[in-house]
Amino acid sequence: VVQEYERAVIFRLGRLLSGGAKGP
Repeated sequence: VVQEYERAVIFRLGRLLSGGAKGP
């Protein structure tokens, strides 16, 4: 469960860093 949460957080952070603030 922790791994899934960590993956989601990393994915969100990566998206924000890669695309700025384009998503929710």
